[in-house]
Amino acid sequence: EQVLRREENSIQLLEEFLRKYTEELSDTEKARVYTNLAFYHNGEIEEYNYLVKAEKLNSPYIETYRGLALYHFSSYEDNGSIEALTKSLQAFEKGISVSNDYEISYGYAVCLFELKKYEKAKTIFEQLLLKYPNRMRLLLGIAYCDVYLGNKKQALDRLKKIKLGSDVAYYLSNDEIYDFEVFNAYYVLGEYELFLEE
Repeated sequence: EQVLRREENSIQLLEEFLRKYTEELSDTEKARVYTNLAFYHNGEIEEYNYLVKAEKLNSPYIETYRGLALYHFSSYEDNGSIEALTKSLQAFEKGISVSNDYEISYGYAVCLFELKKYEKAKTIFEQLLLKYPNRMRLLLGIAYCDVYLGNKKQALDRLKKIKLGSDVAYYLSNDEIYDFEVFNAYYVLGEYELFLEE
């Protein structure tokens, strides 16, 4: 309850700050405030509205585009909307122009994969793997691309290298590999017995 009250106070302070100083603030400063406000409204329509305002001001902040991309990707996951997936891809593209960091590039590759652009997704996963050697999430992404590209031998070779559980070399929560993620790839390949043997 105390955290919620603090967040509400922060929202009020930022909104009041915008009202009071809107004429004196640069577009970059406004974009920062809008982006901050968006994250206080996590999961609400206001989050999206503030991120769009920041984007329209050509926000130089990676958080703006990461937030928009994840908002749209969540919408895609919830209802399967290709339009939402395409918007997520576009937001990741804008994010890459601001900062080509791991999360943005990885998200971009995932969107490409979901759009069935497996070759492009694989290329990005492989480029990331050069920077982040043996990252299990990347190995899995490449393996899935190979599965859908029909590269059965390559996919099986990659799948054998994947270790289940948390990737101790890296720290993101999405680096954890679950058995069903690996099993699904073996299943699509028609080799689920191999998974059971390993």
